[in-house]
Amino acid sequence: EIYFAPNATITVASHRMEVPQAGIVVHGNGATIAGGEQDFSINRAYAAGSVVNLTVYNLNGVKVWGASASKSTININLINCSMHGTGLDDSSHSLVMNRGVDPNAVTNITLDGCHMENAQVGLHTIYAGKTVVKNCTFKDVVVPINIAKKSSTQNAIVEVANCIFDNCGIANTATDNSAYDYAAPIRIVDNGGPANSIDLTVSKCTFKNTQSDWDILLMDYRDGKTWFPVKYTITGCNPAEPQIRV
Repeated sequence: EIYFAPNATITVASHRMEVPQAGIVVHGNGATIAGGEQDFSINRAYAAGSVVNLTVYNLNGVKVWGASASKSTININLINCSMHGTGLDDSSHSLVMNRGVDPNAVTNITLDGCHMENAQVGLHTIYAGKTVVKNCTFKDVVVPINIAKKSSTQNAIVEVANCIFDNCGIANTATDNSAYDYAAPIRIVDNGGPANSIDLTVSKCTFKNTQSDWDILLMDYRDGKTWFPVKYTITGCNPAEPQIRV
């Protein structure tokens, strides 16, 4: 376990803390890590079949980063955490950036009561597993939730509830901006299949001032990309019928 002094500010150029196979529990106590890219790194080959737990409470400036290099299960829980980026082109600051090596690994992610602002991506993963995003706010983020499952043999569950997406996405301007092809407040794409192996539920979410043409994007029409249908249920949102592209 790691404890931060209450409401402290720790300023460093950057840091990367390697999460051990035994896992870590971090008690942020309202502290803020500032000054550069701040990573709790899961970028390592854990023993096959292992379960690695990372839980972070009440810490500002927190990012979980890395790629599963073995068929392990990683459980990431961020509770009452936040991250502020430096602009819409800022790809270094995310709450969770989990992609890369072994598409058959499993990652379970929970964001509860978190806040993300002024950056490119809030959460991104390519892995199967269960992702829960609840009671969170995203403001001025190009792709707040970006899930692109690669595995062709595993299922994924995604639940988004009681979240606010404010001024997210990116506008289709006359200039070439490839981000427009995949930007939306919620982007869930199945690149591995089979059909309906991702089950998405969106409930009681608010979409305000969405900059893209859609609030929820369930396809990947960039050149050379293939995708499979996603099963989805949307209830109790504002607007009642968010713009969806499938």
